[in-house]
Amino acid sequence: MSRAHIRFGRERGDRIVSCEGDAGDRARRIETRQLATPGSRAVMRCLANVSPELIRWLWLGRIACGKVTLIVGDPGLGKSFATLDIAARVSTGATWPDGRPSISGSVILLSAEDDAADTIRPRLDALGADLSRIHILDGVRSEDSETGEAVERAVTLADTNVLAEAIDSVTDVRLAIVDPISAYLGTADSHKNAEIRSLLAPLAKFAAARGIAVVAVSHLNKGAGSAIYRIMGSLAFTAAARAVWVVAKDKDDETRRLLLPVKNNLATDSGGLAYRIKTHDNAPFVEWEPDPVLVDVSDALASPPGDEEGSFRQEAAKWLTEILARGPMTVKALKHEASGAGFSWRTIERAKSAVGAVARKQEFSGGWWCWELPTMTKIAMKTATHPKVAAFAKKRHRKPVLSRLSAKTAKAHGMAVFTASRRLCRKPAWGCP
Repeated sequence: MSRAHIRFGRERGDRIVSCEGDAGDRARRIETRQLATPGSRAVMRCLANVSPELIRWLWLGRIACGKVTLIVGDPGLGKSFATLDIAARVSTGATWPDGRPSISGSVILLSAEDDAADTIRPRLDALGADLSRIHILDGVRSEDSETGEAVERAVTLADTNVLAEAIDSVTDVRLAIVDPISAYLGTADSHKNAEIRSLLAPLAKFAAARGIAVVAVSHLNKGAGSAIYRIMGSLAFTAAARAVWVVAKDKDDETRRLLLPVKNNLATDSGGLAYRIKTHDNAPFVEWEPDPVLVDVSDALASPPGDEEGSFRQEAAKWLTEILARGPMTVKALKHEASGAGFSWRTIERAKSAVGAVARKQEFSGGWWCWELPTMTKIAMKTATHPKVAAFAKKRHRKPVLSRLSAKTAKAHGMAVFTASRRLCRKPAWGCP
């Protein structure tokens, strides 16, 4: 039998490994990973040599220069509209809604959802923006290594060199808006802390080096609990941002939106703000209230008493119906999609019963378990329950796919049910004998 003995000394260099067989190979690989990379050195600074600096603010107490600020909320509440209002004020140097002075400068927009011609431009016109100081970064153009032709792709947050080039080409950039941030992650998984941190850390350093305020827009998940855990994706988004603001609907006024603080590492809590989306001459604009809003963000996001669990399950059932309407989906893929939408797997399992979805193995998925809507199962099973097919199965030449379903599920949808002996049940369907 293979053996491995590892003795640890007092110092890292005293570690001794004595191994035999396969266990020895594994231990040596572990040892190699634990040791520092040859030639690497620690990078340190003495704080006595670090000059203290004051925090510079784009919007005093709310959006800091050189930092990442996150604005999150459910769809349809005007988050993008609010960020365009912020961009318009920076472009003209107009005062902020709370009366505090603004810093004028140029703005870089990364917008993946709104069209520049029919949405962004008209809104900025209505907000009185200086359009000569607002620029949209559409993508990255490079040369194909094989054909030599120019190709264009979407920009990601990993393209810090592209962001640097864009900012250098514009005079006096003060603000960059990323809306939504999930559209600019590239291949990174938004639910994996390590991948998101590796993507946001260079962005934070880039913002600090350039002194630019970065405002990113994101969504809330469908869960319940503390607001800081309701932000879509990994907790790394919240950790990287120095300030996080939530946009919520006022429960007493359907037209009123609340911008409330969730986290602010750089300033004391000065309360939130409120705004409405109004229209003048068919042009929508943001109307802010000057007084602070002292509503707790958890109260603003909480569901009405007794309605939270029911409404949450209804949302899960609606989501499951919509995603399965595209066709059967493997359980593995469905779990990934549910996590991205903010639903726990237990909630999706309950929604499965509510919508009547069925689980069965599919040949196209390599024999993995798949979920599909009952109407799709009926169509798929109609051929299997044809008289000739049923008779063929009755002779025990082949076990019909239908037998993989429970009798209760099949009967509920009017299907013929085969027992363990592969005989038809008393209630045949679609002309079964």
